Amino acid sequence: MVFINVGLSKCYWNQYFAAISVNLLSVSVGASFGWIRGLFPHMLSHYRSNKSDADVDKIDDVDNIDDVGYNDYDDNIDVGVEFVNLYLALGVLIGAIVFGWLAEKFGRRRCLLLMVIPAMLSWLLIIFIYDWRYLWLERIIAGSVGGCCFVVIPVYITEMAEDRFRGILGTFMPLGFTIGMSIIHLIPLVISNWLAVGIMIVIDVAFLTTFIFIPDSPEYLQRYNKKEVEKSLRYFRGISPSEDAQYQAELAKLSTPCETVENGVQRDENNLPVTNVSNQKVFKAFIIGFGVIMAKFLSGYYVMHNLSIFINLGDHHGYIIVIFAQLLGTFSATLLVERVGRKPLLLTSTAGVGVGLVLIIIKYRLNPSNNWIFSYGYLLSMYLGAIGITTLDFVISTEIMPPKKRSLALRVQIALSILIYPIFYKLPVAMEELLIQAEFLYANFSMLLAILFALYLPETKGKSIAEIQASL
Repeated sequence: MVFINVGLSKCYWNQYFAAISVNLLSVSVGASFGWIRGLFPHMLSHYRSNKSDADVDKIDDVDNIDDVGYNDYDDNIDVGVEFVNLYLALGVLIGAIVFGWLAEKFGRRRCLLLMVIPAMLSWLLIIFIYDWRYLWLERIIAGSVGGCCFVVIPVYITEMAEDRFRGILGTFMPLGFTIGMSIIHLIPLVISNWLAVGIMIVIDVAFLTTFIFIPDSPEYLQRYNKKEVEKSLRYFRGISPSEDAQYQAELAKLSTPCETVENGVQRDENNLPVTNVSNQKVFKAFIIGFGVIMAKFLSGYYVMHNLSIFINLGDHHGYIIVIFAQLLGTFSATLLVERVGRKPLLLTSTAGVGVGLVLIIIKYRLNPSNNWIFSYGYLLSMYLGAIGITTLDFVISTEIMPPKKRSLALRVQIALSILIYPIFYKLPVAMEELLIQAEFLYANFSMLLAILFALYLPETKGKSIAEIQASL
């Protein structure tokens, strides 16, 4: 993109630099979420090679990490990896609620910078992961960092970015997350496990040393720290000290409350009584945002990604193919979100996941031995799911909520999705003997979501927050 105005060019790069810097933390979070499947099998093999025969006999001889009963080698206590995943979910719940609240009290920037400490601690704990107590603690800490990122980063990006950049910058978080997962699955194949941990710690340090010089979002500072708002607004909008008129115009735009027009009367969307009709719009925005976040569960995308009963692509190398399908889908969303729009991408994603599942169903019905249909159907679902369901959920949910309710709504939405998560995690396990029925159920959910989004989801591309509120 070419800019004629020098200030505009500076504004462009400042916003992009801030989004890239803050999402270095997303890369670390993605790797910390994915290491249990990337590094753990290699670490377990290393443990076997350095222990006595008696200790090795205590380890279950399994090939797939999802089947591992993680043992305490002193007490011989089996802890299923499914419970490890639940500890991760518990951490996300804690992080979303606690750190999301702290971000409101002390600022988005300070809260995110604070996350460097637990992020690096979780990587250091991996070195001592052979005791299952450390594994539980590491999963809770990593989940807490992730929960903070899932709430604070989308809110920070939405508040910081101009309308024309908000969508593409919002996709940087899922893109960074997927890059982190890709790295942590590739590194064990070519270099040392411990070097992988070191690389992630370096990424955390890179986030700290770059983001510490970037101001908090102008919208947050306008509400809570007006003394700092000028520095932030000039930085993110590329306004020099001599351009006072442009600064005043941007400040006036920032200071205008989010208003809608009801029957010809302007109303402040953030300060209305509960009985006012505008609060119905707030509730509608909350339900739509929650539906978009829950789509990854309802469509079956999330459980297909995590459970081996849906994977028919071989060993760890096959799983890497799945990760790259996700990475390609997320990158495609980054390129298309400001060209095509949020709604078309999300509709394509939800319907596409359903089509992929239908291909898998056809495979079972027509030719159970033809595995390539299963594989292509599965990879199609992973790719199409990534261009919308897993990439645009937080982008859309933060855009459609009024500014003052945005952070709280996202915290509640994530908390509810985490509480519902065990049900959808266990459903495919319960239906393992009826795999075709599970896939048919998820395919129907995907198609239903596509219909509901087509009817009720507003397009937010290029619109201001006030215009988005008015369109609800």
